[in-house]
Amino acid sequence: MAMKKIIIILSLIILSATGVKAQHYRGFVDFMASYSLSQSNGSTFDGPGAFVIGGTSSHGVQVSRNCFVGVGGGFLSDLDNGGSGIPVFMEGRWDFFRVHSIYNFFISLKFGYQIGFGSYGADMICNNNQSSSAPCRGYIGNGLYVQPSIGVRLRLTDILGVNFALSYIPMPMVMEHRHEYREYVFNSWGDMYWEYSRDMTTTTTKFISHRIALTVGLDF
Repeated sequence: MAMKKIIIILSLIILSATGVKAQHYRGFVDFMASYSLSQSNGSTFDGPGAFVIGGTSSHGVQVSRNCFVGVGGGFLSDLDNGGSGIPVFMEGRWDFFRVHSIYNFFISLKFGYQIGFGSYGADMICNNNQSSSAPCRGYIGNGLYVQPSIGVRLRLTDILGVNFALSYIPMPMVMEHRHEYREYVFNSWGDMYWEYSRDMTTTTTKFISHRIALTVGLDF
């Protein structure tokens, strides 16, 4: 109950800037799976790192029959040891034709900041400006969190509904490019009998992973 009061107070602060009167509490819980379409640095994922799964939860006030404003957070994780991320955001949502219909369409926007927790990294294929022989790893990074969505809501009861949405997420990520060199040992006949490699340097660069996401969740 204390957390719900804090969320409502934060939402009211947001609404006070526009002079809009809130009506009642509303909450959302969503589960999401996203897939990488392209990267801003020209690289590509080489394996399951292209997939990121997670969930978000938003809580706030229903300003009118159609308009919702709130705050929320979530947890993201990829499927190839690329780490995890925690987005914190404000959300605005508009439901179309939400009267007595069994279903209605909606648009929404989550806007905030994402905190990344890097891990070993997901396998990536380096872009053309980097040596293809050196390993590249990518993981979820820090940066702005933006998620515009369009979807449909199915009414289950007077206060409970299930939501299906399609979203675009420009996800901040980090690439590590490891520059290696190899050493060879030869015998007196010129035959190589030992080879080993060492990391020289690691270059870290930020990039945006342009993602499409499918979301299913409940509102109450």
